[in-house]
Amino acid sequence: MYREASNERDEILSLNGEKFLRPQVRIFTRRRDRYAVATIAPSPDAYAFSYVGTVKAGRHVDYVFRTAPHVPGTYAVTQVTIDGAAFLPRRVAFRTESGGVVGTGTIVYAKADRYWMPLSANARADVRGKLQTERISWGRYQFFPSLPSSTFALPRPAAG
Repeated sequence: MYREASNERDEILSLNGEKFLRPQVRIFTRRRDRYAVATIAPSPDAYAFSYVGTVKAGRHVDYVFRTAPHVPGTYAVTQVTIDGAAFLPRRVAFRTESGGVVGTGTIVYAKADRYWMPLSANARADVRGKLQTERISWGRYQFFPSLPSSTFALPRPAAG
């Protein structure tokens, strides 16, 4: 994934365990970063927080809070774990509902360079009696001062 301001280029390398010979490229413009910690993490003005306890995380402890939205909706953060060293959300658990389908999931964050970035997102839902799951993994982050405009152009079809 490449992101600059509100432009995004996704390169899907595998889907459902099947690796592609060439990445599947998708380009989005004027798109907010759906997985940014500022987008996902609950805030005190929107949620009530209840302290649950601590969990050991390497040489420090993380702090776990149950959360409840002040205004119920189709999406809600149900729990947040605060990294005890960075004091930023380390793990965010959520529940979502749409069309009678209820799903749950988690997003895990960690420090990458000087940024707090998502490492993984997992979701699951029972859809018409079948368990559906999704997992997104991020890694090998690199941060460039700027990207060439061609980054956000669709690739040319392969010759042949």
